[in-house]
Amino acid sequence: MNIDFKEINIDEHPELIAQLKAEGHRQTPVVKISGFDSFSGFRPDALKKVVAAKAAA
Repeated sequence: MNIDFKEINIDEHPELIAQLKAEGHRQTPVVKISGFDSFSGFRPDALKKVVAAKAAA
């Protein structure tokens, strides 16, 4: 299954750091997917939920 994504490197876009911190994120990667709660850090459990939901759609 392929899931489209957009990578944004905060080293190349440091202006986004304050925004991510304001959203409560304290580590990277930050994953934002339409229709799902955003999350940060290595979260295989959250990724599995997204993949399962996309596969069922």
